[in-house]
Amino acid sequence: MLRHAVITGDLIGSSKAAPERLEAGMASIATTAAFLTMYTGDDTRFTRFRGDGWQIVLPPRYYLRAIALILAGLKTDTHALSTRFGIGFGIADSLGTTDLSDARGSAFVHSGRALDCLRRDQAAMLSAEIATGGRHGAKAERLRGAVEWSDAAMLPMFGFIARRWSHAQAQALGIALKDDSQTQATIAGKLGITRQALNLRLTGAGYVPILTAIRLTETCFRDLADAGEPDR
Repeated sequence: MLRHAVITGDLIGSSKAAPERLEAGMASIATTAAFLTMYTGDDTRFTRFRGDGWQIVLPPRYYLRAIALILAGLKTDTHALSTRFGIGFGIADSLGTTDLSDARGSAFVHSGRALDCLRRDQAAMLSAEIATGGRHGAKAERLRGAVEWSDAAMLPMFGFIARRWSHAQAQALGIALKDDSQTQATIAGKLGITRQALNLRLTGAGYVPILTAIRLTETCFRDLADAGEPDR
């Protein structure tokens, strides 16, 4: 079954940046990964590779929320480097022993290939691949359609918007996306600002269209999973 989404990324400009910026970026992604573990109920198994590389695994339906939270977290920390990443959908024959360094399966293969497809200068962008055909059957083909729609329509929008977030906008967005049920009064209280100020920050960050895209994606993936079609 197509049970896993693997996100593989690397920090941009790490070879020329101060070590503190590299560490700040990794710490931000690790913190977001820890939250996603709690949010999804599945261990993301955050793993660092080769100094500036990283990888997480999570249920496919949450991949767009994960991307938004990772980008918001990095933008919130003005010292952190930005990142680019690829995502792969498929199965994981093994999630590794202690981390993902020795994990294996189609989701990992496709995630690495997706990252390799990005140009080095593509910041905060994503490429997606999914295993299809054979034993994955018609469900995988429908899932491919969902991924291709997102890859073609949603991800360029995410990259464009994220590069323009201010520190304050990203901070507000990150808090809001961690719990959709929060009221604006609650979020404003966490930030120590007025609701009017919060509304300006969220509007500038594109919160409503981003949340709409996330909810639509999560519903699409959930409906496919609930369909109960046997994999072949």
